[in-house]
Amino acid sequence: MKPKLNAAFWKWFGDSVVRNEDGSPMVVYHTGTAGDVFNISRCEFGCHFGVKSQLSGFKHDQHVTRPYYLSIQHPLRMPDLFVFDSLSVSYYMMYAGIITKEYIGRIFRGEIGDEAFTAKVLRDKIQSAGYDGIVYLNRHEGVTASCPELSDDLSDDEFKGLCPEAQDSWIILDARQAKHASDNDGTWDAGDPNIGSNPEEPS
Repeated sequence: MKPKLNAAFWKWFGDSVVRNEDGSPMVVYHTGTAGDVFNISRCEFGCHFGVKSQLSGFKHDQHVTRPYYLSIQHPLRMPDLFVFDSLSVSYYMMYAGIITKEYIGRIFRGEIGDEAFTAKVLRDKIQSAGYDGIVYLNRHEGVTASCPELSDDLSDDEFKGLCPEAQDSWIILDARQAKHASDNDGTWDAGDPNIGSNPEEPS
C-alpha cells in the first residue's frame, strides 16, 4: 500500500528536484539486494536510481527492483559515464571547480587510497561543495538499441533530440536520501537511513 505523503514526508523531501513534470514527487527505481539501509560504499560511486524503463539491463535472480522517493536538492550534473569510477567522476568534478588537475593526478597514481576509499573522499568533496547528489541523462538504459552507439561528443540536448525517450538517472551520496515509496511506515525520518522495509542492507 502506498504510504501517505504527510507533513513528515514533505519535511524530508523538501525542495527535492526529483519530481514529475507536474511538480509531484517522482517514483524512481533501484535494483539490488533486499534490505532497509543502503550501503553507499557497495554502490557504483553512489547508489543509482532511474525510471522503470531503465532497469531492464539490471535483472538478476537474487536482486529485486523496488520503488523509491529521493530527496536530492542540488545535484551535480554529469554526462552518462557508463562506468562511474573515481577517476572518471574526478574529471567532471574538476570541470565543476571542486578539485584540481593536480588532484586528479594523485587519484591516477593511487595516492589517495583504494577505489572504495577514494570514492568516499570524492563524495565528501562533492557534498562539501554544496551538492547532495548526481544527475545524468541516461544514454544506455531505457533507450532504443541504436542510441548507445551515438557519439559521446553529442551534448545532452543533441542526444535527447535524437533519442527523446532518454531520461535522467540519479545518484544518492547519503543513504538517508532514499525512502521506499510503498513499503513504508510513514515516519519519513530525515535522520534515519532506514528506507522503511526489510532488515538487511541493499546494494
